[in-house]
Amino acid sequence: MVVKVYVSGISGNHEIRKRQQTVLFILSSLKIDFEVIDITEMGKEEQREFMREQCKLHEKPNPLPPQIFYDDEYCGDFNDFEAANEDNYLKAFLKIDSNKPNSEVVGDIPEPTDTNKILNNVETGENETLAV
Repeated sequence: MVVKVYVSGISGNHEIRKRQQTVLFILSSLKIDFEVIDITEMGKEEQREFMREQCKLHEKPNPLPPQIFYDDEYCGDFNDFEAANEDNYLKAFLKIDSNKPNSEVVGDIPEPTDTNKILNNVETGENETLAV
């Protein structure tokens, strides 16, 4: 089971890109294993539709990236993520068992270059598939 972050790799909106970078940076810095799903890539139509449907079920009528899931379970949007991080309940928000030691909670720590690639791709809008 893994945290999934749904992003838009080609967003022209600076605020959306900034929010996506913030989520990815925080997850990376906390060494939380996550997968990036770029909903703008060809072949990702099912993931994009799944994200939209889940957001609507949780009364989020305009699901802008980033959207955060734990596997297929909806966690929230950027505002929810930011509030959880500010209030120090991010692991609970992400549905990560906080009773487990970090070595059991997180996967392999990504190489800094991989994390930088993800953050850079979100900023530049490049469509390279990267999973941490």
